[in-house]
Amino acid sequence: MDLTLTIIHVKGLILNIRKRVEISREEIQEKRPSATKYIEGANQTESELIKIQEVINCLEMELRACIRENNYLTKINAELKSEINHYQNTKH
Repeated sequence: MDLTLTIIHVKGLILNIRKRVEISREEIQEKRPSATKYIEGANQTESELIKIQEVINCLEMELRACIRENNYLTKINAELKSEINHYQNTKH
């Protein structure tokens, strides 16, 4: 699978898990507010998933910047190779 598609897939998975935890926590808060350990655990899980989402977003932005830089450097490299070929061909 393409890396971009993998990132989108993983972001969707994390969002889905987060929503399931949120819905479960809200139901427990409504039906059994005394289940504080579960509610606290769910809150912590939600916070951790948010942090994971933030990290993935940062990594995705960094990856995109690296790809742009790589494309730019590949273009420069091709131009320099072309110049080298031009100078080598004009020597003869």
